[in-house]
Amino acid sequence: LIRAVRFPTHTTPCGQPSELLEQIAGRLHDYVDLPDESLRLVANYVLGTWLVDCLPVAPYLSVFGPTGSGKTTLLKLLQCLCRRPLLLGDISGASLYRLVTFLKLTLLIDESDFENTVRSRELQRLLRAGNTPGESVARNGQLFDLYGCKVIASRQPLQDVALGTRAIHIAMSPSRRNLQPLHPISADLIAEELQPKLLMFR
Repeated sequence: LIRAVRFPTHTTPCGQPSELLEQIAGRLHDYVDLPDESLRLVANYVLGTWLVDCLPVAPYLSVFGPTGSGKTTLLKLLQCLCRRPLLLGDISGASLYRLVTFLKLTLLIDESDFENTVRSRELQRLLRAGNTPGESVARNGQLFDLYGCKVIASRQPLQDVALGTRAIHIAMSPSRRNLQPLHPISADLIAEELQPKLLMFR
């Protein structure tokens, strides 16, 4: 788990928050095709993950769009930018309360098209509980704190109304621009450039 999560190793000057937001939005624009308003929302969401323990609610981000719209690329970018990010292709309820409690991670959940199953309903209920600080979940005689930032990527908008009201919604569609691919080396360079600034911002 420690190897799967990015941690900055030092700080560098971050400038004014507006400058940092512009840098984040610029990196996002290089690899995903989003309107300027959505880029600003996602950039502000990134900053929010670095201050989540100081906020009255944990910001959620719902990213949805058809296959090929760049959702996974956006999640990989957020893995470079958010505080303590963990990118997951799937997650169960049991994993959710253990992972969030352990390191206060920013969970990036890909391919999370919730179905009408007991497992999906349980996961959505737990996600709803993780938006407000101070609410614990009891499991097997233990208390787990699910509070923290989460990104939920799916092909359709969130169908759970209560969960949807907790999220910033970003609609994506296949790009008309010739976007460069996000290679692992490029992702590492983005993280090495901005994570130290984001830690200084915190």
